[in-house]
Amino acid sequence: MSSPPPAAALVLGAYLRYLRCRAGKAQQDAADATGRSVAMISRMERAEVRPHHEDLAALLRLYNRYSTWELEGLEHLLAQARTPRASDPAGDVAPGWRVRLAGVERQAPGMRVYSSLMVPGMFQTPAYAQALARRHHGLIRDPDLQAVTARPVPGGHPSGCRVGILLEDSALRSAVWGPGVVAGQCWWLRRAAGQGLIEVRFLSSERGLSVPAGNLTELALPGGSALFVQESLAVTYSRPGDGSLRSVLDGLWAEAGSAEDGLAVLREIEDHCGEQG
Repeated sequence: MSSPPPAAALVLGAYLRYLRCRAGKAQQDAADATGRSVAMISRMERAEVRPHHEDLAALLRLYNRYSTWELEGLEHLLAQARTPRASDPAGDVAPGWRVRLAGVERQAPGMRVYSSLMVPGMFQTPAYAQALARRHHGLIRDPDLQAVTARPVPGGHPSGCRVGILLEDSALRSAVWGPGVVAGQCWWLRRAAGQGLIEVRFLSSERGLSVPAGNLTELALPGGSALFVQESLAVTYSRPGDGSLRSVLDGLWAEAGSAEDGLAVLREIEDHCGEQG
């Protein structure tokens, strides 16, 4: 029985599939551009085989995404996927990592995410994302940041999956965002939850589980593979492995308030921001 694909290969394959779908291209178009078969393109996107450097360059040109920073970012993932210790966590710190993360997220048939510090990237309003970038000025360097802040998707997650979001109060109550920004973010989350696009829950105090600062996401991918994503000022992807990260998420969800309580918290924070003007 073959071993599961390494985390870096799963990310690379899902992102290439995202770029193809975003560009409105079929796998046959990708096959023609690279000189590969349709079956080979499909296996690349499922992380069953690794593309070559020439494949990456040809696909980026076909998808109208060719740039030095984009190619370098994909080559960085490809190198990790080919190392002898490819089953270890994969780090993406190359310019454009937020764009690649957004693309992988958009391929997920299912996801749940915990955040201690911020609203998860895919669900940030543009104003919230821009406030975050200003707060970390000089630390967030992304040549395509505008593509990231063009979120959240108005109709919810592109795959139509129901997304679970678990937040610490500080992700929205922090004064650094500004009342107008927070009110708009709460309104979007509350509206999306009311439409059944997402489910928002809150943790109101510190818990005994050790969780890294930032976001921790369990991400299902097409084909049944899964990834855990740790995001702060960079991103680390891990395969499920021994299940320790899943245990952390399960424990946090067990301590969380209900979805109904989450809606009430969002409304309370939004009303408080309105009173502050």
